[in-house]
Amino acid sequence: MPDKSKSLIKVSHVFVLSHSRHIIPYVGFIRNELINDKLEHEILIYTNEGRHIFDGLAGIDLCLTNQREKVVNTICSANAKHRVILHGIYDNVLLLILLFKAKTLRYVIWSMWGADVYYDLPKGIKGIIIDKARKWVLPKIGTKIGLKGDFIHLQKNTQQNCNNYVEIGFPAWFYNIKQRPAALIKPKETNKLSAMVGNSGDAKNNFPEVIDLLAQSSLFSSLTFVLNYGASETQTSTIKAYAIQKLPNIDLVFLTESYQYVDFIGLMSCHDALIYNHDRQQGVGSLNIACEYGLDLFIPAHNPLYSTFSEWGIRLHDTHTLPSLNVNDLNSCTQASHNQASIRDIFHPAVCAQKLNKLILGE
Repeated sequence: MPDKSKSLIKVSHVFVLSHSRHIIPYVGFIRNELINDKLEHEILIYTNEGRHIFDGLAGIDLCLTNQREKVVNTICSANAKHRVILHGIYDNVLLLILLFKAKTLRYVIWSMWGADVYYDLPKGIKGIIIDKARKWVLPKIGTKIGLKGDFIHLQKNTQQNCNNYVEIGFPAWFYNIKQRPAALIKPKETNKLSAMVGNSGDAKNNFPEVIDLLAQSSLFSSLTFVLNYGASETQTSTIKAYAIQKLPNIDLVFLTESYQYVDFIGLMSCHDALIYNHDRQQGVGSLNIACEYGLDLFIPAHNPLYSTFSEWGIRLHDTHTLPSLNVNDLNSCTQASHNQASIRDIFHPAVCAQKLNKLILGE
């Protein structure tokens, strides 16, 4: 009787210093959605976070490590029968090692998670060395998956051909949406419109600019600023003080405490719009959930996500048009339902699983 294991393709999912809040739902996706009798999955989590965080993921298919060498050996073992998928690459020392050790990265897939693409180089000789390693190693990785705008940015930044690209969304952004009731698209109460602003206290949200834009807008009667991570207490206080000064006639809420993701989704669903002012791709998960609940989406037109969402047929608004928009310019229930259907076509876990299986199997 033939040994079935010899015909299996081994798939190593390697999480390279990615945050647990993204790893945990993605492991669920691997185990529940990537079911195929031709594939054998193993999960390697390279992390500096406490091991107890991952207790709920225990299984014979999963290994936790803080040893970079184990990651390097796994990557270097990739071949036609052993695919390695890197979920985020947040370790520049790893890239420096691969610069010298990896003979080929042809059978490696890089799932671009955002911040690993838009990396801010440190100044001085350290930044020069890291830049060299990134520009040599990242283009050599056989296949990139993620968002088109990110891949275009990578090619421009490295000024090289970055090999194959396949648009496959990050299914964990849906956080098991199949287990939740279908989101209802609700008509907006035009005299009581509310919006969530930003996805963290990080400076990349460009809060001063968006607060100035909101000060010139008459759309919203209440705003919730998301400031529960990414900024010091002093930075958060500065944002709050500026918003209070510039928006005296609007009800302001400042979200500073931690939220479970399911509770955050519930909070988001109570708003009419989500306003981001990032220059780069960021917060795609929240944008997708907002789309699911029929919220109007605001991001700058120069953000790579703007063209990506538009290509998917999702109508959104340029943040810089806030002063000139009125209620009639916002999405109707019909348009909101269209946006919801479009985002499901791209990011539903079953859709992502089908695309990823085809890529691994070379179909």
